[in-house]
Amino acid sequence: MIECKCGCGQQLEKYDRYGRERKYLHGHNRTKKNPKDVIRDNVKMDNDCWIWQGYKQTSGHGQLVYRSKSYGAHRFSYKVFNGDIAGKYVCHKCDNPSCVNPDHLYLGTPHDNIKDVVFRYRHPALKMIHTDEKITKIRELYETGKYKQADLVKMFSVEQSLISRWVRYRKRPYADCEINPTCFSGGE
Repeated sequence: MIECKCGCGQQLEKYDRYGRERKYLHGHNRTKKNPKDVIRDNVKMDNDCWIWQGYKQTSGHGQLVYRSKSYGAHRFSYKVFNGDIAGKYVCHKCDNPSCVNPDHLYLGTPHDNIKDVVFRYRHPALKMIHTDEKITKIRELYETGKYKQADLVKMFSVEQSLISRWVRYRKRPYADCEINPTCFSGGE
């Protein structure tokens, strides 16, 4: 048994039925907790970054519920420490989506956010760019007969359907195409 962290003095089991460590009685952390303490209690200091230790989305961004409302942890931190967000994006200076240090966050537009994502090579589409040299290497390895497509998937971190297409066909779709809209719209 441990004491509830909100300061009410009530006792609770240290672990819930799923084996997760508990800090508060149900509802106590939402009603009696200062928002700055919510942030400070859920971070681990890593150099200058405050790494969110609570729930994280697949993107690495923290997520929390405060007074029955869901927030992105970085947005919540910015709002608590720096003030109103007013519909803007909260972007990271440190390139760490789990960081909630208000000094590492700044307000931006959707355009600023996409520019930042592209500049830091975080956009999923950028990770799908495959060079002709890489495709040639995959074809050469496959043609030796020593490697199966499944082996090449693991070696190059590429989807099996792409490996299959590259070893079966000599020409890549849109290989001759610069960034030209007519190539993608069925034009000339």
